Formats: sequence, structure tokens, C-alpha cells
Amino acid sequence: VGLEADDLIGCLSKQFSETENIILTADKDCLQLIGKNTFVMQPQKGISETELVDEKVLKEKMRLTPSQIIDFKGLAGDPSDNIPGVKGVGDKTAVDLLNKYETVEGVYENIDKTTGKLKEKLETSKDDAFMSKQLATIVTDKKLDFTLSDFEYTFPFSGEVLEFFKRFQFNSLIKRTELFCEQQPQIEKVELTEIKTDEQLNDLVLKISKQKEIAIHFTDNEIYVSDGVTEYKIV
Repeated sequence: VGLEADDLIGCLSKQFSETENIILTADKDCLQLIGKNTFVMQPQKGISETELVDEKVLKEKMRLTPSQIIDFKGLAGDPSDNIPGVKGVGDKTAVDLLNKYETVEGVYENIDKTTGKLKEKLETSKDDAFMSKQLATIVTDKKLDFTLSDFEYTFPFSGEVLEFFKRFQFNSLIKRTELFCEQQPQIEKVELTEIKTDEQLNDLVLKISKQKEIAIHFTDNEIYVSDGVTEYKIV
């Protein structure tokens, strides 16, 4: 659907705005999503310490409202996200401007009240400021075809989740056996048979043509075919 991960978070937090949403992330972009029932839990030291940020905490720490986070990025930029902002304007100056004029638009509507080098920087980077604000804005208005029940899970995780983790090589999580149920589904070992002659290959083609499902895997110089019981290596 053309949405990035933070856009999905934004859409879901708005879609389920009547439910308490806690977003665990170190990404400051998500601070713009904070609202009545939406909070951001920020890691402080790895994941051993966290801080729950609501509108009050955000105001105390950054002197900004959630909606001003995108304006802040518009002015100060964010090198980690390749957001340029206004060249030469730092965090403190950006916050001071937003405390006076609220938004990027407000800053430029009142540009004549700004003087000296700051005014020059703002005028020179005007296009970058508005582009940066747009880049920092998380999408929240797309309706996603999910219900809350789609996100329910039981803990410890099931064997199905374990197999998912194995498939996508979440190796550090796989090693944490306490995350998973004691009874894990046993995966049957598949017999490996090498196909070396034309006669064996013809027999294999005849056999797999009768199967409803097969799996084929290619390497640079080998082909593997599996019917779920036997894996055939064509050499």
C-alpha cells in the first residue's frame, strides 16, 4: 500500500484511537502521534529503562506539542532520516521559533519579525523547510483492513511463531527458549536423495507430476526438489 512502518503505526493508532496505544520506539518521529490514548515509550538505556511520554512529558522535555514535532523537523532537520531542515538552524532555535509562531507556516508568515543571520538562513532554506516538514509527517489517514483481534497473541509464543522466526532468521530470539511454549511441533526430517542419471531424472519427473504441491530450490549449480517427504538433489 506504499506505507512505511511508521505510517502503519500512525494509521493504526488513529484507527484505534479509543483504545490505549503504547508505541515502543526510540524514533522521535512517533512523538507526533501522541494523543489522548496514544503514548510513546522510549528506551533510555537499551531496553532496561524506558520512559512513557505523553503530552505533558513532551511539553516539559522538548517545549513542544505533538503536532509541532513535524514543524521542529522542518526547521531543525534530522540527519539520521536525511531530513535537511533549515541549514544553520539548531534544535534550540527551532523550538524558540515554534514557541513564538507555532508552525513552519507561522514562522514564514512572520518572517519580517526575524532579523539578521537567522532571517537570511530561513529565507535561503524556505523550500527545504516545507519539504522537511512533509518528509517528517507520518501518514495517519489510510484505513487499514484490520481489527483489534488480528493483533491478539498468547504468551509464551506458539510453535507457529517459532517457525516464523526461523523462516526470517530472527536468530537472537530463537535462542530465547523462555519465549516459546514447552511443547513445540516436531518437524519431520526429510530424506535426501541424489538424482545422478537420466533414468532417475525421468522417474522423478513422472513422480512429481502426480503431486499436488512440490517445492523447488535453486543454487548456482544445483537444483533441489521436495514433495514434503523426500528431497531430491539433481546433480
